[in-house]
Amino acid sequence: MASWEEQKALLKEKLDDEIHRFALPPEEVPSGSPYLEKLRVMLSVKDELLNIPLCGAQYEMLLGMENPLDAAFRFWENPAPDTCAAKGANFSETTYYFLLQEGEAYRGGLLYDRASAEFDALLEELKGLPLEQIIDRAYEKVIKEDLLILLEPGGLEQREIDTLLTFEHPLAALYGEWMDRDTSYMDLLRQTCDDLISFQEKQLRHHAFGKEGEIPEHLRDYYSFYGEEIENGALDFGEDLER
Repeated sequence: MASWEEQKALLKEKLDDEIHRFALPPEEVPSGSPYLEKLRVMLSVKDELLNIPLCGAQYEMLLGMENPLDAAFRFWENPAPDTCAAKGANFSETTYYFLLQEGEAYRGGLLYDRASAEFDALLEELKGLPLEQIIDRAYEKVIKEDLLILLEPGGLEQREIDTLLTFEHPLAALYGEWMDRDTSYMDLLRQTCDDLISFQEKQLRHHAFGKEGEIPEHLRDYYSFYGEEIENGALDFGEDLER
């Protein structure tokens, strides 16, 4: 991995190249063109990026972008509504919020890609195992697949993402935490079953399925078994039908 000094040098080279590709000879600049304004913004952001302390992840993000200065200009034109980086604000502020916005998306994708690579490696490993061992590890595959869904971009707060990125193998860390929990998968399934039964019993208590006083045929056995207890109040399911 390159040092921060090396990354800064690479970033300077990249930004210089972008400016060089964008720049036009003065005689080719159309009259009234927004070109000079965009060039001013790009040069100002470039100066900020090369003179503020950046972390390794920010260098990697900027070096991975095709045209970071163009992206910064587009952010300057249309800043995120929840930032104070309004158009025309100082470029230190613009650069700060640009890095913040781009960084959130970048690190969210980085976490998902890292965990996704772990899951793909697991699938490849399973393909080479005997059937009996594949069956033994089927639970691991199912749980990790569900955990991967939780890590999809947009599913976590930024601080949560950054915390999970401190793990070299976040999916394995999450699976290990799951296995250490007292609550098992079967407990969750049982709770789901209990919740559905409770809601359905409340519906039945209020005859929510009756039409014009008639009990649907598929419910008649239930009311034959418990109808009298329901009417006598022996079975109290509560009054709240909301879920």
